[in-house]
Amino acid sequence: TARGCVLLACDGIHSGIRRHMLRNTNDPYHYCGQDALWGKTIVQEGSDLDRELKRIAKDHNMEDGHVSIMTLGSHKRPGYFFTTEVAPLEHAWVMGVPCKNPPDANDSDDLTRRGGVRLTGKAKDEEIDNVLTPEHSSLIRSIMSQSEDITRAGLFDRENLSAPYTDGLVALLGDAAHPQSPMMGQGANMAICDGYVAATRIAAAIQKSNADPEKDNNITAHLRHAIEEYNCQQRRKENNKVIKKARLYGNWMGSTNRIATWALQMVTKYTSASTLVGEGTSGDRSNQKFLEKLKKDTASLSGQSF
Repeated sequence: TARGCVLLACDGIHSGIRRHMLRNTNDPYHYCGQDALWGKTIVQEGSDLDRELKRIAKDHNMEDGHVSIMTLGSHKRPGYFFTTEVAPLEHAWVMGVPCKNPPDANDSDDLTRRGGVRLTGKAKDEEIDNVLTPEHSSLIRSIMSQSEDITRAGLFDRENLSAPYTDGLVALLGDAAHPQSPMMGQGANMAICDGYVAATRIAAAIQKSNADPEKDNNITAHLRHAIEEYNCQQRRKENNKVIKKARLYGNWMGSTNRIATWALQMVTKYTSASTLVGEGTSGDRSNQKFLEKLKKDTASLSGQSF
C-alpha cells in the first residue's frame, strides 16, 4: 500500500485517474484527423544517405553540418515530413498523414509511443510503402526505411476542454490533463511545467504549515489550497489556446484544398526563419504565465524566488 499527502497523475491521455475523476462526465477522445509515423534512423557513415545529407548541409551553408528537413505535401497527397539530426549520424523523424477513419484511440498503454503500435520487418516496410508515393523524394524513403522500427499512432486530444485538472488532493499533469497533438510541440514542455509548478506549490504549502505548527497546522487545508491554485483558470485558458492552434495547424497540413495547400507552402517558404520559430514557440507563453503566477504566489510565503 502506497501512502502520500497528494496524488499527482501523469499517466497520459488514457489516464485511469482522469477516468475516475470524471466518471460522471462525458469525456470522449477527439481525433485530430491525422495519424503520425515516427522513428529514429542511424545513418551509416560513408553510405549514400550520409553523402546526400552532407551534400545538403554543404549546399545550404549549414556550418555545423547538422541537417533538419521539412517537406509539405500537396492537395493531392497532403501531409508533412520532418527530420532532424539529434546526435551525430542519428536522425529523429516524423511523418503526418491525414486519415478519415480514426484508430481505436490508441488503446496501448505504452506512453512513449502515444499508445500507438510498433512496426518492424515486413510490417514496417508495408506501412512505408502505403504512405509514400512517387511524389515523395528518395531521401525521405531512405531515412524512413533505415529505421529499425517505426511507430504509427493516431493523434488525439480531448473533446472536453473545460474539464478541471484537479479534484480535492488529486491533480492531473501533462497529457492526463491537457492532451494535444504535437503540432505545437508543447506536450512535453507543458508536462514538465505542470510537474514543477505542482511540486513547488506543494512544497510551499508544507513550508507554510510547518512555520507555526501550534497556530496553523492544518496541512491538509494548505495542500488542498495548493492544488486548487494549480488548477487556475488562466492556465486552462492558455492551454486551450495551444490545443486549438495545434488542431488548426494539423487541419491546414492535412488539407486537400488546392488554394489552402498552396498558401501554406508559400507562407512556409517565404516567411523568415525567426518568425516561423517564434510562432512555433508561441505555445510557451502558457508556461511563462503559469510560472509567473507561481512566482508571485509563493514569493510572499517563502521570502525567495522560485
